[in-house]
Amino acid sequence: MIPGGLVPALVGHRRAGDALALIAGLATPLAFAPFDLAYIAPLALAALFLSWLVASAARAFWRGWLFGAGLFGSGVSWIANSFLIMHVAPPVAILLTAGLIALLALYPGMSAWLLRRFVPGPASLRLLVAFPAGWALTEWLRGWLFTGFPWLELGYSQVDTPLRDVALHEHDLERLAGRRRPGPRRERAARSSQCRRHHQRGPAPAAGGS
Repeated sequence: MIPGGLVPALVGHRRAGDALALIAGLATPLAFAPFDLAYIAPLALAALFLSWLVASAARAFWRGWLFGAGLFGSGVSWIANSFLIMHVAPPVAILLTAGLIALLALYPGMSAWLLRRFVPGPASLRLLVAFPAGWALTEWLRGWLFTGFPWLELGYSQVDTPLRDVALHEHDLERLAGRRRPGPRRERAARSSQCRRHHQRGPAPAAGGS
């Protein structure tokens, strides 16, 4: 159960809940390399889900979009440099990148609206089951729909944590659906923990060495 006055005090106020969603999104890329602050990802999602819980469907959409704008705005803004390398004019590069960020932010926004609009039930059930399941499905859709944009899927930030099994199994949805085979980047993500442990131990002694 959620303490009766805690959630309203933290995220019940409209502007406070909006700010919390945006800040959580901005902070989430810190869970990935090179920062590797993996604990930020589940904390950010928890804050986002709490902000959805006490909002209307329309407000939840806005908070989901704000989270996505923060997440992709701080996590994929490098795409503007790619446009510049291709000799795209800077104002056009900025406009295209901003448009992409705004479109990607629609994924968590629509997920929030659908979950708040059509998923009733106790708060604890929605927080612990419905919202996480909806988020996983949304990330799968983002990684497949319109050829996909799987960048910043949160499971990749957890491959060196106790959540690694859950994080990797999330991507089994794609193989079960037969939409896409795991590419080299996914294989590297799945093996990163093993590789890091290997490098920390150092190279194995040569055969026949003293």
